[in-house]
Amino acid sequence: MSVLDPITSKAYAWSGRFRLDHVDEFIVKIKREKNSTSVIDAYYIRVTITLDGTTVLIRLQKDDMKNPIYKIDNLTNHEINYRQKNSNEDKNDRRSENYFMKLKPGHSMAFTWDDFVFNKLLEIEVENRRAEYNLDTIKDYDPIPLD
Repeated sequence: MSVLDPITSKAYAWSGRFRLDHVDEFIVKIKREKNSTSVIDAYYIRVTITLDGTTVLIRLQKDDMKNPIYKIDNLTNHEINYRQKNSNEDKNDRRSENYFMKLKPGHSMAFTWDDFVFNKLLEIEVENRRAEYNLDTIKDYDPIPLD
């Protein structure tokens, strides 16, 4: 899916893939690079897929991310990098190239998946050390060891 900016009429990039054959509700992120320093601006759309008899209803509505499905809080003194981890079978697919987003110490960021067909794993990098997390499995994860 892609949208036009209502003010500038410039197109955002395409969203990641998502399935239309399952009843679901999720938020897609459509990215737009703001400038050459790779600052990413994003437009969020809540997608609601329901079934009414034999008709699949797809509702699209702008989402302000005030109540995100996921939120990342950086409570450390380190800048963290995060992204959706690419799945092994898709690593040669250019659509799977999602870049690390940066989150400064003491800041928070709403998070949604870049692609709903890939593995839903969050990859975190701090001080060149990486870990991955399944956000749909609630549990205590081991911290990333830092020097």
